[in-house]
Amino acid sequence: MQKINNFEDLIRERRRLESDLLIQKATLRESLNDLKARLEPLAEFASIVVGNNKETGATSMLKTGVSIGIDLLLRDNLLARAGWVARAVLPVVVKGFLNRFIRSGHASEPSANGIPPGALPG
Repeated sequence: MQKINNFEDLIRERRRLESDLLIQKATLRESLNDLKARLEPLAEFASIVVGNNKETGATSMLKTGVSIGIDLLLRDNLLARAGWVARAVLPVVVKGFLNRFIRSGHASEPSANGIPPGALPG
């Protein structure tokens, strides 16, 4: 940066700073796109494990119950003496598989009155 003595110097400095800003924005945009490309496999893995969020209210409640149950049973009891990696990763993987199981329809959906179909005789 040079000392600004008159209006032309001010305009010249402003144009220089604006061009520097455009270059920095382009560099940042390129870095961000590179980071997105590097994280794409992780995003795909997360979508496989977690799945999407198109679900009904009953399915959502069932998934919430499964999540709480896994936290209580697996993380707090079965993995109480395991390492921090196992305590962090295994519950997420188990939740992902159980949520996919629930979403696939293998778990029976409750009827309108809250009783699963086929639970009552006759």
